[in-house]
Amino acid sequence: MRRHMIMFNARSGSTVVGNHVAANLCTPAFDFNAHGLPSTEIHDCEYDWYFDMISEINNKYPGIEWCMKWNIMCGHIDSMTKLNEKVNPEVIWYFNFDKVHHFFKSLGVTDLHFTFRHDIIDTICSFLIAEETGNWVIGKRKKAKYDKITFTPEQISACIDSYDLAYQVYSRSVIEMMDKYDCHFYPYEDLENIIDLDNDPHGLIKQLSKEDKKHIITNYEEVERSIKESRIWKCQYDKQTGVYSFD
Repeated sequence: MRRHMIMFNARSGSTVVGNHVAANLCTPAFDFNAHGLPSTEIHDCEYDWYFDMISEINNKYPGIEWCMKWNIMCGHIDSMTKLNEKVNPEVIWYFNFDKVHHFFKSLGVTDLHFTFRHDIIDTICSFLIAEETGNWVIGKRKKAKYDKITFTPEQISACIDSYDLAYQVYSRSVIEMMDKYDCHFYPYEDLENIIDLDNDPHGLIKQLSKEDKKHIITNYEEVERSIKESRIWKCQYDKQTGVYSFD
């Protein structure tokens, strides 16, 4: 019996990976709708709610194989603490994984599937556009239309700070989980070599190329420059796992 959790940051290809795992690695294929789940994504504010719902599914169908998605911040919002704040103005965070392990171990999670992008600029631009337009996931092989967008310095800075935190918890999560679960890694840029992107069961297709984003974002150069001036641009990075070294 295998129970899968997709470990994701926003705009990392997690939905298409989750669809692949649910359709091809669960026996039988897992359909979250059939079990009354409103979504596959579990966020920090939904921790208890999903714990109860999945517990009920496990009890009703012993031995069921399923796939859900775990937002990388889930289980950490109330417990993370700052380290070395007085000597390091660029904050390093400490994360307590007790709630994450409780959820996973109690519900029988066996496999973790980490999704990530190599290209930080493309990731942040994708997030900015999705947040501004509300186009997070589009199925049925449809493509959305986009008007030109200008982002304020405040929007750009807030997004960079958000990803700095998200990359910290993602990197720490990989280190924490590697010897406790079967871990698999899915770089966004290599997905076409790992899964069948042409036959996503929900009709997901790639929405925007990097060139498309440059055309949509009127101040793309400002966004790019701000990212290149940030800490995350300068961090050491492991392309196999998506782990950043912040120390």
